[in-house]
Amino acid sequence: MLPVNRANALLTLLTQIKALHHTQHLHAKVILHGLEEEVVLGSSLTNSYIQSNRLDFATASFDRIPPRKRNRYSWNTILSGHSKSKNHCESLRLYNRMRRDCDGGVVDSFNLVFAIKACVGLGLLENGGSDSRIGDEEWVG
Repeated sequence: MLPVNRANALLTLLTQIKALHHTQHLHAKVILHGLEEEVVLGSSLTNSYIQSNRLDFATASFDRIPPRKRNRYSWNTILSGHSKSKNHCESLRLYNRMRRDCDGGVVDSFNLVFAIKACVGLGLLENGGSDSRIGDEEWVG
């Protein structure tokens, strides 16, 4: 296990870097120290890849976080990335996966906004209207 001060240093670096090669270098260090499955580092890596406009790497990083360790922050990070990229189908798919995998336990107002934006982007909500089924299991599940 990496000492706490080194893990904190990695987190600080991950929040400040924007260049893809720096993120990849730090990701290699995380793997080297066996910390790839740590939710905070995994989420920070996911965010760094999103900041580098590499949603493919961000998704791969998110997928390496064990499902049982994913939390609101990790889900909101990946949902935000897909939302910003206007990847509406994937945003909605991930939202549905989150609800299914987490029994709705991590659903909050932030990730619900990403689901609504995806619905609007896909034309599922027209003319500023809303669909009262958006929270229903059958509709989003």
